Amino acid sequence: MCLWTEISHRQLEVLEEELFTVQHVQIEVPAYAPIFASVRCAVCGENVMETRARVKDGQPVCIARASAEHGQLDGAGISTASWGVG
Repeated sequence: MCLWTEISHRQLEVLEEELFTVQHVQIEVPAYAPIFASVRCAVCGENVMETRARVKDGQPVCIARASAEHGQLDGAGISTASWGVG
């Protein structure tokens, strides 16, 4: 513990120039991310970004509800269950 205390105190005495390289650079700012409309999942009712929604039985659903089966954690471990669309 004494060694680590000594090392940390010694590190505080090191000049900034020895630890860091400071330089001015030009960067290109990326364009803003596009904002998409939301749609409501026909099964769970949550809003979903339109580009992430799936169509099931002619209605928009979230990715989690788009498949007929999903993993479910219960007292027996992980089992397969279905969302029961509709």
